Amino acid sequence: LVDGATFEKELTFLHHQSNPKEKGTWYLIRGKSRLYLEQIPSEDIIKQDPNPIFLIAFAAFNNLFDLKTNLLLRCEKPIIKEQDLRFLLTNLSSFLAHINIANISNVELLAEARIKQLFLIADFGYSIPREIASDENETSQILQDDTDPIDKKLEKIRSVTSIYRTSWGELFSKTFSGSQCLNHCLGELGSKAESFDTDPNSLKIYIMGRGAKNLELLWLNSYIQASLKTVNCTDH
Repeated sequence: LVDGATFEKELTFLHHQSNPKEKGTWYLIRGKSRLYLEQIPSEDIIKQDPNPIFLIAFAAFNNLFDLKTNLLLRCEKPIIKEQDLRFLLTNLSSFLAHINIANISNVELLAEARIKQLFLIADFGYSIPREIASDENETSQILQDDTDPIDKKLEKIRSVTSIYRTSWGELFSKTFSGSQCLNHCLGELGSKAESFDTDPNSLKIYIMGRGAKNLELLWLNSYIQASLKTVNCTDH
């Protein structure tokens, strides 16, 4: 939106369904509002999208969220939890580099857009399955000797959302659901991640679900990094 301190003191994330059979639409609203959607002034609606994760990324990328920001989540169905909302906003705000578009070099703009930072969200459902947790020794052995245990763990992922910033200063977000959702996501990212460097400042993985606070899955980190490198080598 603009450079500088633009964070809001209060933000509302509202899920609205005009028809119970439809997925509905999410609204990012300025202030804490308990009004019906029709009663909310249009100037207070910052953005709308079918996917709440996109609105979360938008708020973080545009400096609308600060640790002091009060949040209100209005959603009848447990699509996203309050703790995940704040955790995602906090993590994305600290992870995504806030850049001045005017300062992007001509060299970057004349080259193909590539991924500079990648934030992946893996959703295992309401409760994290016990069998997906692994220690470092087990992870190393699985990656070297047998892919079957990894495949069984990957099947537990219900959806994956990629949020990434490009060398052109663009922000993209896309959610993949169902069987092989992670591999579909990584396959699509491959060409854009040609020069992607998986250091701590360019890749972050967030696990959603009850009990997933600050959970880090070493096997998942290793699998994602290895998959991105494999796709890039295959492309070349």
